[in-house]
Amino acid sequence: MKKIILGVFTIFLFSSQCLAVEIDKNLGIGLILENEKMKFFQPMLKKELDELIGHKVNVKIDDKNVKVANWDKQAAIKQYAQLESSPGIDIIIAVGNLTNESIISERDFKKPTICFSDNKINNIQNINNLVYISNKPFEQEDFAKLNGIYKYKKLAIVSENEIIANTSPKYVLVRIDNLFQVLKQDKSIDAVYLGYLGAREGKYKKELISKLTKLGYPVLGSSTEDLKNGAYAVYASDTPLSVNIRKIATAIDAYLDGKDISRLDIKNENDKFLSVNLLTARIVNKIPTYDVLSEVVTYNETYDEDYETIDVKQAMLYALRNNLDVTSSKLQAQIAKRQSQLSKRAFFPSASVGTSFLFVNDIFTDFIPERTGILLPSINQLIYSDKAVANILNSKDILKAREYEKAREIINAIQKATLEYLNILKSENTQKIYRQSLAFSRKNLEIREKTQKIGQIPISDVYRWRSEYSGSKNDFIQASINTKQAKISLNNTLNKPLSTNFNLLDINLDDRTFIGFENQKIKKIVDNPLITNIFMDFLVEEAINTHPVLKSAQKRIDALTHLEKYYGRKNYIPDVALKGGMLNFMYQEGRGPFKKYDDTSFFLGAFLNWDLFDGDKSRINRKKVKLEIERLKIQKDILKNDLELNIRNAVLELVSKSFNIKLSKDSANNARENLKMVQKSYDIGKANISELLNAKDANIKADMQYLNSVYDYLLAVVDLQTNTGSFNLLLNEQKQAEFYKRFEKYLSDKQEKF
Repeated sequence: MKKIILGVFTIFLFSSQCLAVEIDKNLGIGLILENEKMKFFQPMLKKELDELIGHKVNVKIDDKNVKVANWDKQAAIKQYAQLESSPGIDIIIAVGNLTNESIISERDFKKPTICFSDNKINNIQNINNLVYISNKPFEQEDFAKLNGIYKYKKLAIVSENEIIANTSPKYVLVRIDNLFQVLKQDKSIDAVYLGYLGAREGKYKKELISKLTKLGYPVLGSSTEDLKNGAYAVYASDTPLSVNIRKIATAIDAYLDGKDISRLDIKNENDKFLSVNLLTARIVNKIPTYDVLSEVVTYNETYDEDYETIDVKQAMLYALRNNLDVTSSKLQAQIAKRQSQLSKRAFFPSASVGTSFLFVNDIFTDFIPERTGILLPSINQLIYSDKAVANILNSKDILKAREYEKAREIINAIQKATLEYLNILKSENTQKIYRQSLAFSRKNLEIREKTQKIGQIPISDVYRWRSEYSGSKNDFIQASINTKQAKISLNNTLNKPLSTNFNLLDINLDDRTFIGFENQKIKKIVDNPLITNIFMDFLVEEAINTHPVLKSAQKRIDALTHLEKYYGRKNYIPDVALKGGMLNFMYQEGRGPFKKYDDTSFFLGAFLNWDLFDGDKSRINRKKVKLEIERLKIQKDILKNDLELNIRNAVLELVSKSFNIKLSKDSANNARENLKMVQKSYDIGKANISELLNAKDANIKADMQYLNSVYDYLLAVVDLQTNTGSFNLLLNEQKQAEFYKRFEKYLSDKQEKF
């Protein structure tokens, strides 16, 4: 008996292994797609299947087995029959609304079939060899959600799918071919819903949305793709296609494990969200209130193709060109340049022409003519003046000081613009975090209100969730206001009208603007405390040698030094000048002697001028200037100490922020997973509301810490650059390489001393 059983078991095992080998060797899949644009589905599905079941079978999706129905129901039925009869096909997958309606209407499946679409198809449970996977379809009650965003009075509904069985005065069903005729006749229609349009999906639908929007109609769409194509608002799932492809792959994997495909427990409904395209809202001039915005997902919130889009480097360059403080410092430098030019003109020759007319009365006519005209041109040339030399040297140093001050203002303006740019991005991302928190609170509130009505939870939980929901909404609205304030501040720094709208490109640690300061390059510095200290010393030396604040202070000291020397020599060194001219009697008339003088006489002379005594003013001025020089030297030492302090603090801040990025990211991931676990426990009654709210607050805090860590690191980079005074952020890769090459040499020299 044992031998018989063993023999039967051996035969069964052998036959099972043979069957497994035959199945596992190749898995042929046939695809029926709604249209040509869906061909991207094939490689995505192949990649997912290879990763999930590639160790079990060789997945084959040959091009000849990929059919395109092109919205033709009969074609879809015929293509399905071809794939079903093909011996190389083990599983058939159909994608698209009309395609699936056609195939499922046949109700007879000889091979395992997986249908995927956005449609709601009734009475398809437990059909042999069929599994249906869908996004949550749009239904009649969903119009109430859209009406919460825009209070339309009458809605025109255009859709290939049946959505409303019983119409009401608030809705009017319209065929797409006479849509504009209906809109022209019925002026009470103030919004249009565009559902699934079959063959007219894609380019035609996008153009239709654009045309309706230009006419001022808010278009309510049926998918997130509609939102991207310009629809005013949608109520749809934003679940990525990859998620649904993974569901298909999971169903195939279960089938290979011997499970009945028609009885697989696959969750077909994905959460749907209200979403608003704020660019379209601005076009149709129907901006939702803050209260509404706090409840929805926004698209194009900060982007408008009609507005200028700038990145962080452009913001820096705008600040360099337009900032008023920079403009003022440039004018001051130009004034100093003119003053320097003016001081040099003291040694340039000067020429002048004088004329005089002399009239005398009778008493003097016996000696000179009654009327005489004289012409007196002259030339002056300063040979040497200690005061003029001191003024030239002084103005030259003042000019240099002004140029360094201009460089300082440029650095300050770039720093301010960059900080404000990052603060805007930080505020925008804070909005996203609070929006997620708000959605979490809203979802829990809706569920708890329902469960409380049937007595599953106490009313106190509902009150607590209402309070939490209100607080989350307030946080979101405040974050929205903070973003607007940050944009106004950036406009002010860039000297743009404060109401100017613009789009900002987000940045991250790999942004090319911050080349040389990404984590990979700075890791060597922050990981080793000794190298960190050497890096501080290096930056301090670089700053002392190049920082415009210190150079400006030194030039002002040099300028006063020239004056101090001048006052010391003032009473000992004369001014030397030459003067020449001509005297010409142009005419003589009237009474008196008319003895004709020579028409022209010339003269040339040298002049020396000593200030032998000026009431002791020179000595007093010299002491005064000496005191001012001492004050500026002390001020320079203070600036140097502050600079070193700021640089060392900035480096340590950079080290801290660099480590904080990874730690805060791990913390955020753990807090998120913890929230999911506590939420599940709360849903089944194993955790109380306080535990869930604590987990929620911890999740928000961790998300905020990670957000802050990224932008705070970039802010620390900007702060360090500002304190070093060179702002290498605007340098190219070659300049950055030179900077690090200098540091490598400095590091090598220092290490040799240890």
